[in-house]
Amino acid sequence: MNFRFLFVLVTVAVSLSKQDEQEKMFIPSLEIDPQSARILLNSNDFESGSADPWYDSSPSTVHWVVEDFTMPSEVNYPPPIPSSGTKYLRATRDAQLSPGFVILRTVEFMALPGDRITFKFWIRSKYTFGNTLELILAIGDTETTLLTLSSYSTSVNLEWRQASTLIPVPEPTVLTLAFYASCGGNAEDAIAIDDIVLEPSDEITTTGLTTVTSTTTVKPNCAPYFQGNTKVPCWALGNKCYCFTNSNSDNWEQADAFCRTGNMTLLSVETEEEEKLIYNHWQVHPELKSEKYWTSGKFPQKGYNRTYEWATIEPFQRFTYTNWQSGKPGHSDFGYCVYFFMDFDFESGFYWVDYLCNSFYLEYICESV
Repeated sequence: MNFRFLFVLVTVAVSLSKQDEQEKMFIPSLEIDPQSARILLNSNDFESGSADPWYDSSPSTVHWVVEDFTMPSEVNYPPPIPSSGTKYLRATRDAQLSPGFVILRTVEFMALPGDRITFKFWIRSKYTFGNTLELILAIGDTETTLLTLSSYSTSVNLEWRQASTLIPVPEPTVLTLAFYASCGGNAEDAIAIDDIVLEPSDEITTTGLTTVTSTTTVKPNCAPYFQGNTKVPCWALGNKCYCFTNSNSDNWEQADAFCRTGNMTLLSVETEEEEKLIYNHWQVHPELKSEKYWTSGKFPQKGYNRTYEWATIEPFQRFTYTNWQSGKPGHSDFGYCVYFFMDFDFESGFYWVDYLCNSFYLEYICESV
């Protein structure tokens, strides 16, 4: 069963019994001005029981709830002891531990050059990389991924960690921040956030915590949509721009031509890190409905010692990293291309499949050159 479709269909609700046991998320007034919101972001430890100016905008049965360590929602899997206080935000599921996609947003606030956002997080899962957690910056319709923390999602993670990243703005800018996350349906799956602080300087003080600090990367010029086509949303991930089709369903040649019209190429999955970056991003964006996406992978028509290669910019490069489905590739012949399969069920995960290039009904991912 494909849970991605189920998530967007279920009613957005928290049971009354859950509300009695836990303090509900406070949704802040949208009338607050950006400068006042900036002041409120100076420190958010949730000890007051309020998340203001952060608010939950999750579309499924999983929601961000202020939880007290002394009264955890899931008694068998409480979080690690917080470094200070007793309260934090937790992705809270229903009694059936239904999996879901969760979003935590700020109201609009004024960011200044040199601002840094720091926070503590705990992410755990039955399967390694099973849950996802991303910090997103949004200016208007343009979203940029600042941090991806899914690599810390393991069954043995029993500690709070601290993450930190600069907010990349060259001048005072009104924007929002958001945490996008997906929490699975296993008993071990959990995500929590605490002590979110907007710091006006680069100095960070840590005590007894593992700190994750982002490296400074040049963010690509990435429009919110591919040449204004609202059916092809784009995101800046790492140092590249990626655009995902949603309703094109073309064969490989058509997909390749489409990407090139925007001075892009089909996706080349050149490293495991890039592959996980794309998969984690796909997991927390349920509007990306397809599970199969053409890549630039293709078997060449001629040449010596032929093998699959990334058909982007000549001379084409052979695969140096692979993640074939078990038993694949099933064909090493001209006329076969490669698609990237992604499954929300992490037991199936993500892998590559060889497929006839002239086959239709596949979406595709374009990436900046």
